[in-house]
Amino acid sequence: MKRGFLNSSKAKATSLSSDRTQSSIETPSERDEGSLQRDRRPISASLRSIPPAAPVGVPYHPLREEDKPHGFTPGSTISRSTVIETDASLLDHDATTMLFTTIPIRDFDLNKHSAKERRDSWTEAILDGPTKRLIFTQPGFPNPILRPTHIAHRIAPCEGKGLGVFATRDIKASELILAERPLTLAPLMLPRVDGIPDHFTTEQVIQAKMAEWEKALEILVSRMLPERKDALMALSNCHEHDGSGPILGRLRTNGIAAMGLHYAGMKGRPGRYTATCEIISRVNHSCCPNARYGFNKPTFSARLRAVRAIKQGEEITITYGGLDIPKAERHRQLAPYGFACDCAACEAGAAADARRAMIPPFISQNLRSGPLQGLLDVVALIERERLEDLPVYPMTLAALANRYIQQGSLLQGQRYLERAQSYLPFSTDEEASDGED
Repeated sequence: MKRGFLNSSKAKATSLSSDRTQSSIETPSERDEGSLQRDRRPISASLRSIPPAAPVGVPYHPLREEDKPHGFTPGSTISRSTVIETDASLLDHDATTMLFTTIPIRDFDLNKHSAKERRDSWTEAILDGPTKRLIFTQPGFPNPILRPTHIAHRIAPCEGKGLGVFATRDIKASELILAERPLTLAPLMLPRVDGIPDHFTTEQVIQAKMAEWEKALEILVSRMLPERKDALMALSNCHEHDGSGPILGRLRTNGIAAMGLHYAGMKGRPGRYTATCEIISRVNHSCCPNARYGFNKPTFSARLRAVRAIKQGEEITITYGGLDIPKAERHRQLAPYGFACDCAACEAGAAADARRAMIPPFISQNLRSGPLQGLLDVVALIERERLEDLPVYPMTLAALANRYIQQGSLLQGQRYLERAQSYLPFSTDEEASDGED
């Protein structure tokens, strides 16, 4: 999945710190190796280097020579940082402090963790103090990751798309396809960097910020377990020519919205986080998706569920952008990913746009109390256009259930109620989502 990363960013942070449970970090430290070997506590490294972020429009077009930040050396502020080691379980951090954090806490010796903990693995994150406190103070955190009883997916070549994710068996609507702990979590931001020459153009300033952020991401990646780092770097990168570094490019290409997690943004608007996953980030786009992802904080995992029945061998798809907008706008949203969607809706063009425009964004009181056929027509239209991912779909099913029950048709009402209730797990997966993904 690739949507939602660094189109524009707003954030505020006065420092970048580091929680970790490993015994080394690629920055200067006052402690020698012998001291590190003796102290096996989780440690925190304070990297007071990256000031508040500023709003930017990050490019995806090829970088021009005149837009390169000539004369700017990224990483200079990070390289001057000192490392202060403290217990990583500490949660008392300022709201504007950004931290390198391992989620959940990881011991130096992986053998001290259970087989399930090692399978669930760990996320390397850059986040603010309040978000860290929110995550780690959830009752019983981390709760066990929910998994399907039988494996339902595989990664395989997909014609014209590189790799894709395919169903290995029939999957029912709303069924969990997979759940995984993200490889990384990072804010949707670029740092405000000191030392940028005053004569730089706006484009050069953006490139300097991207170069500086890449250095911070290098520290993030250096903290990952080897197999997790390999999985991240094996993901596609459609930002190889716009000035993004190899890590930033992959996060921009593969990031998904970490719903329910926010940091203190600029001008009172909360900033958002993006998660990068080993498998879900490989799911390809369709304007008629058959699956939807969510982010569950208690387990700190991303979940992928079917929004309608999926046949064995069928490609599993999600949407990278809006579904209730015309084809031209959908393709503008997809432009950063370097492909033009050729799904059935895009091939139908204006005719499909006209049909989609007939789907209401919500169930109005008039529709609820009007002729029953009106609700039935909405359900039929949504299903015909394969847009069960739209929030209005379960709303319409619930409205139909109520209408049938009110008129005494209990069996029909129960049938639609069960279909509406099958979408309840999506609410759990997307706990505290504000729809900004």
